[in-house]
Amino acid sequence: MCGIFGVINQNTSLKIVEQDLRDAVDVIRHRGPDDAGSYCYHNVGLAHRRLSIIDTSPAGHQPIFSEEGDIVIVFNGEIYNFQELKKDLIKKGHIFSSDTDTEVVVHLYQEYSCNLLDMLDGMFAFALYDTIKKRLFLAKDPFGKKPLFYAWQNQQLIFSSEIKAIVKYPNFRAEIQQLSLQKYLAFDYIPTPHSIYKSVLKLTAGSYIFIDINKPITQNSITPVKYFNIIFTPKLSISEPEAQEQLKILLVRAIRKRLISDVPLGIFLSGGLDSGGMLALLAQCGVSQLKTFCIGFNEPDYDESQYARQLAVLYGTDHHEEILGIDSLVQFLPTIIENLDEPFADASIIPTYLLSKFARRTITVALGGDGNDELFAGYDPFMAIPFSLLIERSQCLQKLAYMIASSPLLINSNLNMSIGFKLKHFLKGFSPETYGNCGLRNQLWMNTFSVTEIKSIFPWAYDLTFQQLLEDVLKQKCSQQELHHIDSVILNFLTFYMHDSILTKVDRASMMNSLEVRSPFLDKNYANFVNRLPVSFKMKHLTRKYLYKKVLKEILPLNIVKRKKKGFGIPTGKWLKGTLKTMMYDILYDGKLGKTGLFDMKFLRQLYDLHLQNKVDLRKEMWNILILGLWWEKHVRT
Repeated sequence: MCGIFGVINQNTSLKIVEQDLRDAVDVIRHRGPDDAGSYCYHNVGLAHRRLSIIDTSPAGHQPIFSEEGDIVIVFNGEIYNFQELKKDLIKKGHIFSSDTDTEVVVHLYQEYSCNLLDMLDGMFAFALYDTIKKRLFLAKDPFGKKPLFYAWQNQQLIFSSEIKAIVKYPNFRAEIQQLSLQKYLAFDYIPTPHSIYKSVLKLTAGSYIFIDINKPITQNSITPVKYFNIIFTPKLSISEPEAQEQLKILLVRAIRKRLISDVPLGIFLSGGLDSGGMLALLAQCGVSQLKTFCIGFNEPDYDESQYARQLAVLYGTDHHEEILGIDSLVQFLPTIIENLDEPFADASIIPTYLLSKFARRTITVALGGDGNDELFAGYDPFMAIPFSLLIERSQCLQKLAYMIASSPLLINSNLNMSIGFKLKHFLKGFSPETYGNCGLRNQLWMNTFSVTEIKSIFPWAYDLTFQQLLEDVLKQKCSQQELHHIDSVILNFLTFYMHDSILTKVDRASMMNSLEVRSPFLDKNYANFVNRLPVSFKMKHLTRKYLYKKVLKEILPLNIVKRKKKGFGIPTGKWLKGTLKTMMYDILYDGKLGKTGLFDMKFLRQLYDLHLQNKVDLRKEMWNILILGLWWEKHVRT
């Protein structure tokens, strides 16, 4: 994995200085500590930080050029089918100077231009410059595993793997985008294509930007083009046994191709269905001597290490385990906040960061289980869908649900995903706008603050509408009107939560530690197959991951297959009442947030008091505000 940076300059009063390129890309040195390189030609500049994975020799130094030197690329990611592609290119007369996958992309461009993207099997974000035609080509992989940000300011197009490098570049003005702040309060992250800054955008998954530098560049000419869409139809006409066998074949292929590496590789093993399934399938195929990594906690409600240990013993892995005090995780929060370019309130980034840090002592590449819960309806909200369809048609049932939610018998709990917490968020999904739109309802279930609450936090945002806040989700609904309600929620998860929360979390937490994480479940062929399966193969009655579990029942211990999903939770509710109380008070009473004049700090203090007094479980809301406050202190100048 690597970090990329580049500038296209059409401002005649500003000159690209190669040292400025190096200084900017060095800000993301953690993404590539092994090597650095830069390229500067007239009004074009590219820079790169390398984490050596494939062909670790100096031949893999970037930027990489074509034989004639007229095509230049900086690349972040892995192309798993590069060897097959390379063979075909050699037959066409192409000559290679390295064994890297990056050089293959250069030669593919010479043959196929931007159509090369359909041929790539992997995860990537890259910038390629054609010096003859004077064209810039930016691209991102189908599911958006690798980040790419871009900004148009001062007649300069600046792009990078992380925003911090863009902000570092001379003369860039980092102005907060207020609508993005509102979206953060709702989503717990800032959804693509938006960012925390006015001029900076995120390239959407499965998209590319093609710019002709011979022509004047404007904001409107920097237009992403989709080359990959998540497709659920036409549904496959396939029997359950056939689907089960095909699923297994595709997943084994996806896992095996991700074992290619010239540096040590291992598996993140949580003891759950997805990482356990990967390990079992590899063992069944005869792959041995695998390294597995797990961190556990000394509080049973948050610990899965015993299940990971069980699987490691069963399959004879070289298992590495570290047990931590759950409350000790707080000490890593400042380090993580310092490295985050935007406020990001998924608390599981802390244990993900620690697992990455632990694994990096031994390996450089890890396989992770991300993506399968989204594809196979694995989350709790999927079980809520049938009940929500009943309740939305009955005023009486809605009233009953609200009565239960407000009952004093539902005592607030610090436990991970308590009943009261789930019910409170379930009821957020009912409004006139969500009727018949399960994807939108799911987003409201996932959201932290409502439009009304955001207006109370931002008194100046009195004209904020539901449509403005949820514009991205509403656009998605317009594009696929006829989806089954389960598939519409899967699409919502893949587009927003997985792309902007899960994959962002894993990318940032792993790359802070210079560790590459690969996701077999987001293999293009596997994911396309699962998406087109009949809905009943994904969720049958209330059984989630139905077909996937049928595959695993043949190869995994029954207690692993049947055990309840836990996830990487941490006790934010308890921390906010204890360990983090002083930090929270500093933000609410003396911090920079209050001095901006943007926020109603009195309202936020009232919310926090309700949480402290156990009157309402507001762990999600107050964690969101805590992260925003800490991020603001570190990254915003006043």
